[in-house]
Amino acid sequence: MDNNIGEARRAYADRVGGFTQEEAAKYFDVALSTYKKWEQGQGKMNGAQLRSIAEKYDVSTDYLLQRSSSPRPIARTICESPEEQEMVGILRYLSPEGRKQLMVYARGCAATYPKNNEAVGA
Repeated sequence: MDNNIGEARRAYADRVGGFTQEEAAKYFDVALSTYKKWEQGQGKMNGAQLRSIAEKYDVSTDYLLQRSSSPRPIARTICESPEEQEMVGILRYLSPEGRKQLMVYARGCAATYPKNNEAVGA
């Protein structure tokens, strides 16, 4: 069965500065040959192993199993409005520098408006 495990590992390696198959096998406590089979779609793994891979590489299990083209995990928080959900989605796709810029802007906006529409100084 084809999967995106190898692609997820390579993307993770790009973000952290390297993470080889050997390092992955050691991290997931399996033989190198087992890990290589996972990436080739030939090896079998249980749900806990799949979840562990998804958590380590910060991708969804649906992405690993090629059920989704988006590597991003589903938001773990419940958004209260469509606007909140859109903001979380935007944040997830930004680079680290983009996230910093958005947070600076958002904090500035939040400081300008009274919390929960209360009067300033009340």
